Amino acid sequence: MSSSSPRKFFLLKNLILCRFYILYHASVIFLKEKIESKVFKRNFLVCPMNDPYSSVLAIILLFLLGYSLKKLNFFTKEHADLFLKMVFYLTLPSIILLTIPTIPLDVKFIYLPISAVIIYFLTFSIAYIVGRLYQLEEKVFGVFLIASMIMNLGFNLPFVLAFYGQEGVVLATLFDLGNGFLTLTFAYYWATRMGSAHNNNTAQINMKVLKKFLYSPPLWALGIGFILNLADLSVPTILTDFINHLAVMTTPLIMLSLGIYFSPNIKRPKLLVSVLMIRMVGGFIFGVLLVLIFSVKGSIMAIIIISAAAPVGFNTLTFTALEELDKDFAASVVSTAIALGLFYVPLLTFLLQMHL
Repeated sequence: MSSSSPRKFFLLKNLILCRFYILYHASVIFLKEKIESKVFKRNFLVCPMNDPYSSVLAIILLFLLGYSLKKLNFFTKEHADLFLKMVFYLTLPSIILLTIPTIPLDVKFIYLPISAVIIYFLTFSIAYIVGRLYQLEEKVFGVFLIASMIMNLGFNLPFVLAFYGQEGVVLATLFDLGNGFLTLTFAYYWATRMGSAHNNNTAQINMKVLKKFLYSPPLWALGIGFILNLADLSVPTILTDFINHLAVMTTPLIMLSLGIYFSPNIKRPKLLVSVLMIRMVGGFIFGVLLVLIFSVKGSIMAIIIISAAAPVGFNTLTFTALEELDKDFAASVVSTAIALGLFYVPLLTFLLQMHL
């Protein structure tokens, strides 16, 4: 095995981090009703609903702290890799096992994951056409495609939690079932096809993706969680305290890592604007159209629109590093999307709440 294999193997795991960041907050909602421990409530209740703005500010401050410590040379991207590795091996499987068994798998919520799937393929189609018109080289085209598709719902969640509370988190989690599944499969397939496996045949690409899936603990936990849900079982109480102590580390580790990875440098500005327009503006338009087509109202309407307009997913960087795509362009796209998201996501969330 080459010396780069362990790092590539780990980077694949990072693709799930932002996806299951949303599950951390979902576990706050469902488990607080089942476990009456005061310690548990104190540690796990991240967003006091009587002061939602303080929660949003705390999330932003964690992000800024990570960025500031990087600029002061206290942290490097290697530290961020370590933080995310801790999240992957220690906290995410615990969060999934605590959360998935409690998610309401009800047919009345089917519009949420279906909307995510439709938006995913619509943005992909536009990005594919525009990218071909630009006549991009394959490594840039790969970033262009996956950045346009992947919705960063983990970034949205603190604002959803602050303005829509427990119901909003549940709905966002259900929407992310569609988004997360396609990120792990469809988006990664295109990253591989445009990147390291560009000269391979389809069978080799599919085998490469399948092999990496089999080594993913969060995906194993996801499967176990759904079994527990369908069987109406729960994690034994004796394990709850242990799992909770692991789970509470998730938010600080992920937000610090996001701050460390953040880069203000802008590469390929014309292409960058195109990606942001497809992902955020195009996503917003598609979200509004789906809400009208499905005739959904209330919080479901708001969550579909907010999620559809989410910034570029952080997993874009992970796929880019794994599959040898254009790293500078990917970092520029993700960093700019994060910066813009700090302004427009809370504004959009607030305006939609006022409309309800």
